[in-house]
Amino acid sequence: MAGKYQRRKRNYLINKEMQGKLGFRYLLITLVGSVLLAVVFAFSSADYLTISYNNNAIEVGSTPSILFGALARSGGFFLLIGGTLIIIITIVLTHKIAGPLYRFEQTLKAMCARKLDQQIYLRRGDEGQQLGDLINKFNTELSDDMRQLKEICHQLDDSAEKQALLNILDSYQLAEKTEQTN
Repeated sequence: MAGKYQRRKRNYLINKEMQGKLGFRYLLITLVGSVLLAVVFAFSSADYLTISYNNNAIEVGSTPSILFGALARSGGFFLLIGGTLIIIITIVLTHKIAGPLYRFEQTLKAMCARKLDQQIYLRRGDEGQQLGDLINKFNTELSDDMRQLKEICHQLDDSAEKQALLNILDSYQLAEKTEQTN
């Protein structure tokens, strides 16, 4: 049976396309939400007057124009910090999805190559635990069934059909034998 999967190096982007797409979408949603919130605030405070003291000067104006001016002066810094935080959070959150999908893909490719000794090991907190357990159970049961077929085939008398069946069964790399409990 294959040993537990060990990561060799820290890999921040497992599926670059998916994680990049999700990161961009989350950033876009946050920016659109921030702009909409600013517009709603501007319309709701349009009738108010604000007095501001800025750089040894007193500014008098409507609340939205004063706030948007202050936002424009400091917005680049906050946009850079906020955007960076959103990208980092997105990478961390999508790791819980992209990692298991990668493991499912690798294990299913191995199964298609007749290597039934593969198991899916997921980290605590990863999504898809139930699917991974179900694939592992299927793989184990299929290995057990293939092993039983092989044993039954060995008990048959020698014939060309038996040899052909044994050749097919021998081409599978089976997982270790499991004890059946009923």
